[in-house]
Amino acid sequence: MNRQQKRAQQAQMRRAPLEMDVAIHEAGHAVAHLLTANLMGYAPNEAVLKIDVNSFGSQRSHDGRAFLMCQAICFAPSVSKALSQACRDYIAAAQVTSMPQAIEIYSRFGDADEFALSMSKRMLCAVMGAAAEANYRSTDALAVFRDYACEDDRRGFYEGCAGLEIEPSQIEHFETAYIDAASSLVSHTAVWNAIASIARRLKGPMSGRQIARLAWPKLQSDPAAIAAAEAVVKSMVAIDETA
Repeated sequence: MNRQQKRAQQAQMRRAPLEMDVAIHEAGHAVAHLLTANLMGYAPNEAVLKIDVNSFGSQRSHDGRAFLMCQAICFAPSVSKALSQACRDYIAAAQVTSMPQAIEIYSRFGDADEFALSMSKRMLCAVMGAAAEANYRSTDALAVFRDYACEDDRRGFYEGCAGLEIEPSQIEHFETAYIDAASSLVSHTAVWNAIASIARRLKGPMSGRQIARLAWPKLQSDPAAIAAAEAVVKSMVAIDETA
């Protein structure tokens, strides 16, 4: 594909309506951040920064075998508020340009439990889009997560694995565990209604405040779903609250 063809394709993508499975997928990520907002020290309207739509164009997959087109991305804080504040000066001084660099700094200079929780939450949020999309399409969530379309989600998940020093031989086990947990969360009526409320209105860029206004009241109606999401994040890294 030459430069002119690529520009034409990107322009066409920006004009194309957002596909519902993509909207559901990104809404799934957003709702995962909302479910874990309190655990991460954020107010609901801080838990998600925005969902951006139709502004990314296309790129080749990491293995070069596929050409991927991105219609939307959910942006959210990468770690807990406490960890972000504790490491802010270190991040600025290091002039961090990549997430793996940031994770290394958070690991070295942040509280160990806050770091572990942040990595576990990162992994849950990474798989929640696939779980939501799979529920919408009535298909297997792990298969969706391992598809080319979830390449960036997998990168985020593997960054969390690296931060937690999970052995490569154990990654598949953790993938399955987090996918199962996310699928269980999506099965909550309040969680699914929150995802659907965002997806139905996702026609263009949506701010974190708009997302929280749509979804948070639905999630508040089911405290058990919020507690379940928090329990997943804690249990995966065996945080001892009595210590």
